[in-house]
Amino acid sequence: MTNEANQSPHQQEAAGRNRAGDGLRDSLQNRGRGIPVLGGIRKALWSGGEGCRARPPLGRTAGQDCEEAGMKTCSRCKTSKTLDAFYVDRCRKDGRTVHCRACMKINRRKSYLANKESSAIKNAKWRAANPERVAAMNAKFYAKYKETGRSASNHRKWCAANPDLVFASRRKHVLKKYGMTHDDYAALLAKQGGGCASCGGPANRRGFFHVDHCHQTGVVRGLLCHGCNLGLGAFKDDPQLLLAAADYLQRTKERK
Repeated sequence: MTNEANQSPHQQEAAGRNRAGDGLRDSLQNRGRGIPVLGGIRKALWSGGEGCRARPPLGRTAGQDCEEAGMKTCSRCKTSKTLDAFYVDRCRKDGRTVHCRACMKINRRKSYLANKESSAIKNAKWRAANPERVAAMNAKFYAKYKETGRSASNHRKWCAANPDLVFASRRKHVLKKYGMTHDDYAALLAKQGGGCASCGGPANRRGFFHVDHCHQTGVVRGLLCHGCNLGLGAFKDDPQLLLAAADYLQRTKERK
């Protein structure tokens, strides 16, 4: 008691902390846990004792066993995939992105759809301000396709060898362009009697009608055969020109 009375407040506080630490350490050791306490703070060491798990080797990172096997876990979908399923990222320790290609494509698609107009404006401005880089990117793109054999001539050969696949792809693109589904197309065709909305004739040789729309408003007007679709386009969708052409045919017919 005499020594404590002669100590300064700071020394008394330090002595109290030491006593608390000794007491906590003794109680833990008596319980058989083998966890030393420093400065009154319990510091668990993974020493493999009772109730403890084995400590991994020093210097290993999370998921290192997976990476050594040529695998990596995507932080978004939580799926272990090969390193080829991740984009290259030189800023990362393993040289790969934290998200896999599939997850990043989904995120980019969602971001683009949510900001479609602003993205288009931003891209157009960038292309206008960087014509040399755009030309270099295009040259690199075409060179890559040429080296891999995916040139325009090979594409035409593939289309000629797979007409059904080409037609299905174009049909899907056309319907998507005008915001239509296959059910919308079928309902519109049934509404106009199963034939061309203008002449009532059949579709083209593959059974598909052209989707006619107003070029000013974009509203779909009907389904036309190939001939009627070309005819309306040639007369610029102008009723007066069509009436004048009909009058001309009538007059020339009467002359005969």
